[in-house]
Amino acid sequence: MVRELIASGAGREYDLYAKTINPQFVRVLRTIGFDRQWVRAQGAYLEDADGRRFLDMLGGFGMFNTGRNNPRIRDALVEALELDTPGSVQLGVSTLPGLLAEELLRRAPASIGRVLFTSSGAESVEAAIKLGRAATGRSRVVSAEHGFHGLTLGALSANGNPEFTDRFGPLLPGFSQVPFNDLEA
Repeated sequence: MVRELIASGAGREYDLYAKTINPQFVRVLRTIGFDRQWVRAQGAYLEDADGRRFLDMLGGFGMFNTGRNNPRIRDALVEALELDTPGSVQLGVSTLPGLLAEELLRRAPASIGRVLFTSSGAESVEAAIKLGRAATGRSRVVSAEHGFHGLTLGALSANGNPEFTDRFGPLLPGFSQVPFNDLEA
């Protein structure tokens, strides 16, 4: 089923993405020559439709810390799917998140007693803003100029790049940016 879906869109990925998702991103990729048709990914490498391999130096998505299509992770995912485990039960809990949290806490400093799982970087930034405000009782948030923290409203308010923020104002109050490498700021 997935194979057929991918085949049905082969060769029109960029036009489809520009039409339905983000035309600006496609324009940038085409401008810098990155409008390749990626067909395979293994470890730290991407392969295009011409069979050329590229070392993927953009670790922006945290899941790629272990490499793309890591065999151990792939096997674990397949096994979990085959077990028909009840994941993400809204009115209940499942075993695997608790076990992962237990292991993370075992490795963390003793002052950390709980784990908060999030599904994206922006959601993590939102959680950090809320936790920081709750822990300190202060509302001010300082972030770096030209930093990117996500596109949800709180994360966007921390972004230090007007290109991302200007058209979405007014943003949340209490945010300010400081330049990188300026300890006096």
